[in-house]
Amino acid sequence: MSGTGTACNETVHNDDALNLLEQSHIDLLQLVIELPDNALRQQFHADLSPLGWHLGHTAFIERYWIEEQTLGDEKHVAQFRDYYLPERNKKSTRSARLPEKKQLLEFVDECFAYSSEILPVLMRHPGKHPLLKDNYLVYFLIQHNYQHRETMLQILQQQNLLSGTAEPLSSLMIARAPLLPNLRFEAVNALLGTDPNPLAYDNELTRHPVVLNPFSIAANAVSNAEFLQFMEHAGYGRREFWGEQGWQWQQVAQVTAPLHWREHSAGGWYAVDPEGTKALEPEDAVCGINYYEAEAFARFAGCRLPTEAEWEYAADNGCLVSGEAWEWCANLFYPYPGFKAFPYDNYSRTWFDGNHYSLRGGSRYTHPLIKRPTFRNFYTPEKRHIFTGLRLANYRD
Repeated sequence: MSGTGTACNETVHNDDALNLLEQSHIDLLQLVIELPDNALRQQFHADLSPLGWHLGHTAFIERYWIEEQTLGDEKHVAQFRDYYLPERNKKSTRSARLPEKKQLLEFVDECFAYSSEILPVLMRHPGKHPLLKDNYLVYFLIQHNYQHRETMLQILQQQNLLSGTAEPLSSLMIARAPLLPNLRFEAVNALLGTDPNPLAYDNELTRHPVVLNPFSIAANAVSNAEFLQFMEHAGYGRREFWGEQGWQWQQVAQVTAPLHWREHSAGGWYAVDPEGTKALEPEDAVCGINYYEAEAFARFAGCRLPTEAEWEYAADNGCLVSGEAWEWCANLFYPYPGFKAFPYDNYSRTWFDGNHYSLRGGSRYTHPLIKRPTFRNFYTPEKRHIFTGLRLANYRD
């Protein structure tokens, strides 16, 4: 009976993974199914590809990893490589080459149907390929789909920012002083990262010791009301709050508020989100700021940004309220000891370039599967379109 029970448990586990993948297909398609063709092919931001490219890319990647990389058959995907592999097709050229909506959706439906047909067969024989062990490939594809879905929501936000959507009802948010870091930790030999598991990306591996000096960290991310005080105290124009590179960026950019904040004609501020316009909730985590802005706010508050090791240790101890905005960390994105690229070389290795900073936590548009304490996001410090905020930390004697 024990053998039968094990088989049943594996079947349930397989079904759970396949159901999640199927749901990711539904969630991707729901973003675009009602949109006109021109909305799918327009590039609304230099760092963001057209919506239609992202949808087609997710479908292509599923077939690429299943058919070519796992089964060794490249005849179907070869014709699409030059368009849907990012390294072979610059963002600025993707719009012109995008198929019309009807053709695109037919391609996507075909690829997703192929996944639904072939994966259950492969998962019954996982020993045939290392990507199939513990359903790694399925969870890799699920996470890839939801990472692109979050990017597609960034695109919808950019579309709304450019469209001049109607103002919401006026509501006045009152600024308040930043709450100082309130969680205190003593010096500790902590463990960072995770051991290999079906969800973990290569940059999360493996679990290793780090020495943390005494520090304090805020239980909550910085709120809209707190960030408003930075703005009302002329924080964007005060040189003493900015690092050298950040000040150079601000002198050119001349920003005065988070990316998606807009001044209301009746006074105060409101937000432009992927769903449209809405009032800013004072206690919601601030979003739409880059590393330089986060660093400037931390200095304004008399604090600093946490390292990702501090962030993860506090999160592992169940101390942090997170998940409304990706949170900038103080350190550059770097490889853990013994790093090995998997399942392909360029997911992480390319970005250990001394110019990408780590982010933790996830936004309100991030799938729960990705909101794990060990997940590492990474962007260059000037990016503002990625649903990012911050949390305060401090050194301790």
